[in-house]
Amino acid sequence: MSVYSIDQATGVLSAVAGSPFATAGPHPQSVAVDPLGNFLYVVDFSTSDVSIFAINGLNGALSLLGSVSPGGAWSIAVDPSGKYAYVATGFGLQGYAIDSVTGALTALGPISTPMNSNSIDVVVDRAGNLVYSLDNATDSVNVYTLNVATGDLSLVAGSPFALVSGAQGQGPTSMAIWH
Repeated sequence: MSVYSIDQATGVLSAVAGSPFATAGPHPQSVAVDPLGNFLYVVDFSTSDVSIFAINGLNGALSLLGSVSPGGAWSIAVDPSGKYAYVATGFGLQGYAIDSVTGALTALGPISTPMNSNSIDVVVDRAGNLVYSLDNATDSVNVYTLNVATGDLSLVAGSPFALVSGAQGQGPTSMAIWH
């Protein structure tokens, strides 16, 4: 995975020393950084592992700390408090508590998802109250409320919300929230 510093005046990119950095697998696909910029989480497409890196605040270099294997992982999002990470998997969502000192991920309890859920992308709203999961199998979005004390997610009434697209399973593969 390549890492660059950005010249704030010109936008010019410069490779960080040691870049590219090895991940737990050969095909990094999705990344998320904790709000303090201390840890980077990288989902690998081929292994479904999530690599955990420490970010050197002085030079941007990465140090691999370890990984977790949620199975079927596609993408990852970190909530604005930096306490929780959510991974979209082919089986729904997997939640993790983030250790603020080590960056380690500890699995939370099961998240109730609609039948046949195939989460391909996940985002957390800026306020940290809602989590959105894009379901590629049904071309829909599942919306969850986030319990900020526990990290638990509760499916919002009416979920999933259908999207208008082509044939099922051939629709959107990523999403973003605009505030």
